[in-house]
Amino acid sequence: MDKYDELSKQIYDLLIKEKKENGLNFSVRQKASKGSELNYFIGTKKSKYIATTFWNIPVSYPGSSVDLINLIVYFEKNGELNYKIQFYQTLKPFDEQNRCALQLLQLLKEDVKLKFKTYRESSSITMEYFAIHSKVSSFTNVEKLMKDVFEDLKVLKEIVAENINKIKLDFPKFKAHSITNEEFENLIKKLEIRMSKYGKKDKKVDKEKIEEPKNPKNLILFGPPGTGKTFNSINKAIEIINPEFDLTQDRSLIKAEYDRLVNIGQVQFSTFHQSMSYEDFVEGIKPIEPENEGDQLIYKVEDGIFKRICTDAAFSIAIENDEKSTSVMIDFSSAYEGLIQDIEDLKVTQLPTKAGSNIDIVEISQQGNIIVKHGNIRTYTISKKRLSVLNAAIPNLNAVSNVNDVFRSIIGGTNVSAYWAVLNAIKTNYITTEEKSSIPREYTYEDKKELVESLEYDDYKDVSFENYVLIIDEINRGNLSSILGELITLIEDDKRLGGAEQLEAILPYSKKRFGVPPNLYIIGTMNTADRSVEALDTALRRRFVFEEKRPDYSLIQPVELLGRLWGNYDKIYWTEQVWKKAESEFFKFCGAQKISTEQEYRKLDNLDWGPWREAINSQKYVTFDGLNLAIMLKKINERIERLLDKDYQIGHAFFVNVFNEEDLKKVFKQKIIPLLQEYFYGDFGKIGLVLGDSFVKENDEDLKFADFKFYDNSIREEYSKKKVYTIREEIAWAFSSI
Repeated sequence: MDKYDELSKQIYDLLIKEKKENGLNFSVRQKASKGSELNYFIGTKKSKYIATTFWNIPVSYPGSSVDLINLIVYFEKNGELNYKIQFYQTLKPFDEQNRCALQLLQLLKEDVKLKFKTYRESSSITMEYFAIHSKVSSFTNVEKLMKDVFEDLKVLKEIVAENINKIKLDFPKFKAHSITNEEFENLIKKLEIRMSKYGKKDKKVDKEKIEEPKNPKNLILFGPPGTGKTFNSINKAIEIINPEFDLTQDRSLIKAEYDRLVNIGQVQFSTFHQSMSYEDFVEGIKPIEPENEGDQLIYKVEDGIFKRICTDAAFSIAIENDEKSTSVMIDFSSAYEGLIQDIEDLKVTQLPTKAGSNIDIVEISQQGNIIVKHGNIRTYTISKKRLSVLNAAIPNLNAVSNVNDVFRSIIGGTNVSAYWAVLNAIKTNYITTEEKSSIPREYTYEDKKELVESLEYDDYKDVSFENYVLIIDEINRGNLSSILGELITLIEDDKRLGGAEQLEAILPYSKKRFGVPPNLYIIGTMNTADRSVEALDTALRRRFVFEEKRPDYSLIQPVELLGRLWGNYDKIYWTEQVWKKAESEFFKFCGAQKISTEQEYRKLDNLDWGPWREAINSQKYVTFDGLNLAIMLKKINERIERLLDKDYQIGHAFFVNVFNEEDLKKVFKQKIIPLLQEYFYGDFGKIGLVLGDSFVKENDEDLKFADFKFYDNSIREEYSKKKVYTIREEIAWAFSSI
């Protein structure tokens, strides 16, 4: 066991001991990303830290990977240990929960400053950040370190609880609380399952018994309208990114988790249409609006939806597995841009060489490199890419004695004096040597893109990563060959970066090499009843796994509708008139019988939905003998399948929020009948075969044609006897007769 694993296990054991003695609940790692399957806590061996929290406070923001309050235990450079308790939240919260979390931190800030002498804070225009540091410079003993941690937590937990309660007075829905016993037990169970699953790595793996991945990289959900394809794509995305998330809970919580993942950039949603192009999806040349009136219009290669999420996904692999090298490269890039800006502003026109002479700055090339002149009329191009390689390889430029040999061994033959002059200027004037704040840094898209373009094959091989998901709704509505281009090949599992048959393409506009990272999942949805598009071609079909979504009649059984209705009124007390009216209309609609006394029936008030369903299904409280939407829809679909085929059935989603007859009439008028008219090209006779004569009537009124001498009477009579059907008025509709 190495030092990191030993530290993690020791801290876990000490926290368990504290839990048993003083009831302190804590969090453990939930996601089993590659390389960290056996880790007890957040953190990696490369990062040399472990992190946990003692509170459940939902927060999210772009780049978030930490909780609001974290205990961080880390290795110092000398190998000794240290800790801090950090408080971290965005200053630009996007919803009420995040706003409450920020308010909590701002309240805590003053209390922590008063209570803890080791309080430190950092200034940032985007983040609220401060921390409690250890009382000593470092520790050689884990037990001594954790003893100080527990002393700090004893004071801190009281402060946090007090301020959470303050906020809840104004915002009762704020979900912040200390981790409960039940939450703790669930965390530990999942940890034990993961440890058991991955704990025996020395055993030989029988390749023939390896199961297919639960979630394929490329998936299309297909089926008729209203079968929950888009609905399920949200669930799939959450399952891929956060497999520990409970997808059986209330839909509002599931949607909140999805929104969080969208907000931090791990999920992107797009809808294909006939005008969608390769330039929108991958990359294209787009006009850039001039800054000043009268300036010439310029064009620039801009990345599309797919390329941007590929960049984010690939960058997450780099930052997860080598944060130090990533930061060095991006710090250099920022410093280089600072030098370029000063050159363009004419603040820098010359740079000193190691020998004491100067090189002259001539211009900046279109590729962003520096053109210099040294000693004579000849000019040299100083490549940003080669400078970056030198910067990473030589942390201390002053320590290099034989510059010529060292530089040439790293980047090959070049004008060493010119490269030294530029690199020295960057390291001296533009890269800060101050100890960096422990605030997780924010990266621009250009930072990410530059780093990703420098990655090699091995950077994607056998590494840990977080997953990203691109959802493409109505994937079959676009011209797929035109939109995807070379991506049709690159998205295959084994053709992805780091795969056995990795492939990269040179993109047509940027002329840069491009591949699809292994941690990007694509989920498409396809409406099988859409006649305006043709089926996917074979080349695309064989690169996707297809999952059919059929109408789920169980979701519109009366008992399920009642549960959904209760959920809609969960903030309304049972005796209030608005609820009683809604409930009464629903019972009448579904023909409720055998309703027990109100006192017995209301015993269900404090139960979860599971016991509600069980109690109602047992027919102890209520039975339904009236209209059953599930039976009605099944009949409609059986008839449609005979007249057309199963791809034109109607999904259950149209009926999940139907609680009374008015709701049902509205659904039929606005959704079902227009859909049937489209299916049957306005043939109302076939609509009558599906819905019955209470919906469709024959128009038997006499019709007199205009005088037209070219048609004889027999033809006129034939047309006059032709049967014409129309939809009846809503008052005549009899749903029970369907």
